[in-house]
Parts: sequence; C-alpha cells; structure tokens
Amino acid sequence: AMIAATELGVELDAIDVVPADTASAPDEGYTAGSFSIEHGGAAMRCAVARARAASGGRTVKAVAQASAARAAR
Repeated sequence: AMIAATELGVELDAIDVVPADTASAPDEGYTAGSFSIEHGGAAMRCAVARARAASGGRTVKAVAQASAARAAR
C-alpha cells in the first residue's frame, strides 16, 4: 500500500488493500521477506505508474474502479 500511495502521491489511507487470492491473481510462489518486496514491490510500482499515466486526469478512485472492472472480465 505504501508503494502505491507514494507512486500516486496520495495518503496511505486512500489505498484499499485486497487480500491476495491465487484463484484470481498470479501465484508469486514463495513470498517472504525482502524477496517479496524486491520483486512484488517493483511490479506494484510499475503497475501503479502505468495506471497513473493512463488515467488521463481521472481520480485515483476512478482509475481503481476501471482497473477492477477490467480484471473482473
């Protein structure tokens, strides 16, 4: 959440964290300690930066809703 908040320039409480579920998201395999942050954190930062760049001025909430809608397809 902190990585996303920092990349978006918003307060931490503006970020909703949803528990991981390998039925609907990629399985990262072994996730523990700094390895998870190094790899998963870099992917999170990249995804959030892309969402911000593609937002075209929309709010963070609008971008998140659009992303969730695409993921649900």
